[in-house]
Amino acid sequence: MLYLLLFAVNYYFGYEAEVHPQQSNTLPLLLLKACASGIASGLFCGRSIRFYQVFRGLKATHA
Repeated sequence: MLYLLLFAVNYYFGYEAEVHPQQSNTLPLLLLKACASGIASGLFCGRSIRFYQVFRGLKATHA
């Protein structure tokens, strides 16, 4: 599901860049793209770290 979110965000910004190229390089749109990509990356990294912690805990209890 997280990959679909990242794909949708990138697809939207790619579409906007092709349809409205003059607006794709404005500061508000660049900030929006940076924030959206940062949130998606943060969710992905946070989820990966959480899975790592859970699996380390499982390893410790079964060892």
